[in-house]
Amino acid sequence: MGIASLAAALSVLVAAAAIYLSSRQALRERQLSVALSLGAEYREAWRSRWHVVQDALREVDGDIESLPSNVLEVALDALNWLDWFGTACAEKVIQRPDFVFRTVGPSMALLIQCGQPVIARDNSAYGDSYWSGVAFISKRLSELGIHPYQLAGPRPAGRLPAPGSQTRSSSTA
Repeated sequence: MGIASLAAALSVLVAAAAIYLSSRQALRERQLSVALSLGAEYREAWRSRWHVVQDALREVDGDIESLPSNVLEVALDALNWLDWFGTACAEKVIQRPDFVFRTVGPSMALLIQCGQPVIARDNSAYGDSYWSGVAFISKRLSELGIHPYQLAGPRPAGRLPAPGSQTRSSSTA
């Protein structure tokens, strides 16, 4: 084997390695983009409609079944989104969900905690896998040490204000 043949073989190996590494980097970038998009989607849904659930749960001491029907409908919409997201994470469709869990996990955990009567009833009626995505999220949040917001006491300082409400800066100006 001549030097030219050896150089050609090495260049093929180097090119293959470069292509492999480039595709791995592109995959990582796509996964991060997906996580960022889903986190933004959750925050937007929270700001536009789901925030009323947390406020209403404060008024009924976390008893989701005591919510007014229009708020319960919003709570179930949020739980269904969480179930979809959790299922996608469990099936590895979403490869890097911990970013989302670490940024919005406490509100997810609160909704799951307060939604337990609904989840338990549906799992009893339709099987334990009915809310499997929510179960995945709950387990992962626990593993990460993420706990639900407390309903009693002041709202978390970092909570996004409801649309149209005053922010700290506008109320102190």
